[in-house]
Amino acid sequence: ETIDSLLLNGFLKLWEQDLQKISEADLDVDGVFKPKELFGEDNAQKLSLTFKEVFSECHYEDLQTIIFDLKKFDVQINGKDKASSHGQGYKSYINSVVLLAFRKYFNENSKHPIGLLVIDTPFLGLDQGSKNKIPNGMQSGLFEYLINHQNQGQTIVIENINNLPNFNFHDENKKINLIEFTENERQGFLPQFVHRFQIY
Repeated sequence: ETIDSLLLNGFLKLWEQDLQKISEADLDVDGVFKPKELFGEDNAQKLSLTFKEVFSECHYEDLQTIIFDLKKFDVQINGKDKASSHGQGYKSYINSVVLLAFRKYFNENSKHPIGLLVIDTPFLGLDQGSKNKIPNGMQSGLFEYLINHQNQGQTIVIENINNLPNFNFHDENKKINLIEFTENERQGFLPQFVHRFQIY
């Protein structure tokens, strides 16, 4: 057996044990879980402060007010709902920063921190000629935030290389691992498995 297959088998055994524990646990399936009611106004205010901090650090332009609307369970920027005030490109960017704010909040206030975060296409729409093109400062600000807060956990950003801002991703001091996927060279995060496993 190779080291890779030993590691995979080890993970599979751990997952099986975890699933077995879940199936044996006494779950209250009749109770209705209402997270909004458990969240509370105090937590909403704390989260609003976290949003303001994270959006500011990401260089969000023209940021005046930002609150977490407990009734809608969503963010309001400058008095407007996120969904109705921006184009597709901005929505993807805002959703990405919202995820970073939630992670910061939970890492600082909850029992179980979020160690890994995957963000898919934070600049969605730029390669489709979006009219609401995100300024380069905001795009760079997102990556600067990730670099400055690596203690929050690992973050994987999946984005079209053409959409990336003017930013030095090759600075070793920033601890960035830029992986480019191409059809002919690398098609996934684990290229070594491509040649060892076949799916029929």
